[in-house]
Amino acid sequence: MRLRLATFSIAARDPATGMLGVAVSSKALAAGALCPFVRSGVGAVASQTYVNPFLGPVVLDYLDKGLTRTTPWSRRWR
Repeated sequence: MRLRLATFSIAARDPATGMLGVAVSSKALAAGALCPFVRSGVGAVASQTYVNPFLGPVVLDYLDKGLTRTTPWSRRWR
């Protein structure tokens, strides 16, 4: 049997306190240095597969402007 390894990410918010957290587990060495992003009062995101360390801050900027995960992609990337 062949062992399959993958990346797992989780981002969460405690509704009682508003505290945010994000974690990444991967076979890739030091993935936690490039994948998770958190901004106080804004949100938490994690990138996966092909890590783009510039994507996290861009997504947090969008969240800070009030865009959500349900905002159409065509509006996000203007």
